[in-house]
Amino acid sequence: MLRLIGRRILISVPLLFVVSVLTFVLERLAPGNAASAILGASGNPTEYAAIEKQLGVNLPIWQQYW
Repeated sequence: MLRLIGRRILISVPLLFVVSVLTFVLERLAPGNAASAILGASGNPTEYAAIEKQLGVNLPIWQQYW
């Protein structure tokens, strides 16, 4: 019984990593970004830049994933 539980845990760790990577990639492929969703059409470029910096959208991909 303990072997079965241990095997399931060993299988679930890489599976959770793969699911998190797929979720991140699908989110990045979606059209638009969070700044445009927050501000809509009424925002100016300065506001967009401030929100993107606050959310970390301007960071490298690996830092955004982390």
